[in-house]
Amino acid sequence: MLTFREHMEQNLDERSPYGDLKVALGKLVFKKEYLAALKMMKDKGKRAADAARIFRHVDAKELDKLWNMQQKVA
Repeated sequence: MLTFREHMEQNLDERSPYGDLKVALGKLVFKKEYLAALKMMKDKGKRAADAARIFRHVDAKELDKLWNMQQKVA
């Protein structure tokens, strides 16, 4: 049986090729905004969705993936 998080991660992989390209380019172009959003999440304990609302070009799903990867490394 899948956990809720695993179920949501499976659904994240079902994007269109255009959507993947848009997210990849967005992460390159708006790297500073993603880093600032990650810092806000760490310092203030905000969720990814809340931080994505503050930073205009940040995708909440991608920010959550980055946050989870960062937590696994640390």
